[in-house]
Amino acid sequence: MQRALGEIEAFVHGLDRSIEDERRRLAREVHDQLGQLLTALKMMVHRALQGAPGREQDWPQIEAVLGEGIATVRRISAALRPPLLDDLGLEAALGLAGRQFAERTGLACEVALVDAGQLSADQANQLYRIAQEALTNVARHAQARRVRVEGVAVDGEYRLAVEDDGVGMAPQARSSLGLLSMRERAALAGGELHVGSGAGGGVRIEARVPLIATGGGGG
Repeated sequence: MQRALGEIEAFVHGLDRSIEDERRRLAREVHDQLGQLLTALKMMVHRALQGAPGREQDWPQIEAVLGEGIATVRRISAALRPPLLDDLGLEAALGLAGRQFAERTGLACEVALVDAGQLSADQANQLYRIAQEALTNVARHAQARRVRVEGVAVDGEYRLAVEDDGVGMAPQARSSLGLLSMRERAALAGGELHVGSGAGGGVRIEARVPLIATGGGGG
């Protein structure tokens, strides 16, 4: 029985790594190929309109549409696999995610992470996805005014928490797919997920993972 559970766990780990590798590949393809095509199209249309008398006035509208397309490509690419996570680590990636969350929702979002460089690349990825899902839940359900994302190394483990000042969690939400996904990701990182009340009366979700590695993808 124990051997079978170990094999299942190894399979899940391998599957998750394969999914992230595919996300990384797709993000690169979307950004490099589609993004470059739209940029080239923008330049070609601009040149064509310059040689078409009476059509120059169409350029601002066309430029706006193509610019929106390029921005959409960048957003999709970043959602698939944020480049900062690979390039600069968890602290930078979550810092950007927090700023984008605040701009998108109008909620105050504070991000304060330290010691993330002690995480392995896989742990950093799992914690990023947990924080991403937790922020999505705040935007959808919490009716909050502010949210804080914090991370620190304590007693041989890394603790990443997302805490809001909203209305709290409904009992049925504790069995939601989003929360289940966060628990699974915490387990894949070798740790566990804790769900409780925040200091401001909202929800506090905290992932705790062991600091096995001394360096890697944390940033």
